[in-house]
Amino acid sequence: MNNNHRASIRTQLMQWLLFPLLTLIILSIYPNYQMASSFANNAFDDGLEEVTRAVAGQVEFDEGHWHLASPKLSEQIIAHKEYEQMKFLILGPGGEIIAGSPKLGLPSAGSIYPNFHNIKINEQLLRVSAIQIPVQHGVLTIQVGETLLERNELTRKILINTIAHQLVLLLLAIICIWWGVRQGLQPLERMRMEVASRTPNDFRSLDESKSPDEIRPLIQTLNNLIEQQCHYSGSQQRFVANAAHQLRTPLAGLRIQLELALRQNNPERTQHALTQMEIGLERGISLAEGLLILARMEPTALMQEKFEALDLISLIEYNLQLFIPQASAKKISLSIEKPESHIAMINGNALSLSDLISNLLDN
Repeated sequence: MNNNHRASIRTQLMQWLLFPLLTLIILSIYPNYQMASSFANNAFDDGLEEVTRAVAGQVEFDEGHWHLASPKLSEQIIAHKEYEQMKFLILGPGGEIIAGSPKLGLPSAGSIYPNFHNIKINEQLLRVSAIQIPVQHGVLTIQVGETLLERNELTRKILINTIAHQLVLLLLAIICIWWGVRQGLQPLERMRMEVASRTPNDFRSLDESKSPDEIRPLIQTLNNLIEQQCHYSGSQQRFVANAAHQLRTPLAGLRIQLELALRQNNPERTQHALTQMEIGLERGISLAEGLLILARMEPTALMQEKFEALDLISLIEYNLQLFIPQASAKKISLSIEKPESHIAMINGNALSLSDLISNLLDN
């Protein structure tokens, strides 16, 4: 898995909030087009119906047949639009053509009037309005059709204005979402600044009283980690101090035994001094190995002590031997009064008990 690219929470929140919003705007284009087309049709259908009724007002019955009272006036009525082409058709009670273009055809049977429908003439789409006027021996059917240029232009303008308003709203939504995400992430930023401003030895708990509910579990977890780190740091410092003290004791004994060995002419005393030096070296090596082992342990393991069955008498005698050279140099006699059994078994930690005994003997 490639971890080189890590998106921030702010970026992810912006994506999760803005992508659905942008998708909704894109999906709304078709419904907006349908709405704009319906609005334009309703507006122009009303005007087309008025023109149709105006043409119907020019039909009159004279000398036994129907005709236009003023053909030129009818042509002027349907030619009032500059960019549209218009056609009309007037059918008599018997279905005969009184005037107009037969290309408009007949309305579908059972139509409810006024009727609006689209037809294509010469690869050109027309919107047709049809009305019927009851007369003697039947009804007159008047149809007027016009091209859709102005309708389409109005639909386009409505759609563009709607999309423009939606884009402005999208821009405002982006600003509001960005501000909201920024304000929502402020507690994390404050916590980051608080942690960054601390020194390595500052183990105070983070304040969770003013934190949101979503961040409080994180702060509680960090506080638990800080508390564990505090215990670990204290244990480490105590261990280093005790280890330094324990290493100082065998090293000091080694120096004294070395000085005694250099001054002795008696081989037995020299051998005894060397034996004591060997004991001190073993003690120093043991402490150094313990220090290395504990240094590699986990913090929780460092805070835990290993208890085992120990002979307290043997442990005291071992540590007593380390301090005999120093005591002899200071003309101090060290001894131990053993119980009758010469054994005192206890359950404890050898390193910690050795620290305790060494501190007592050193004092």
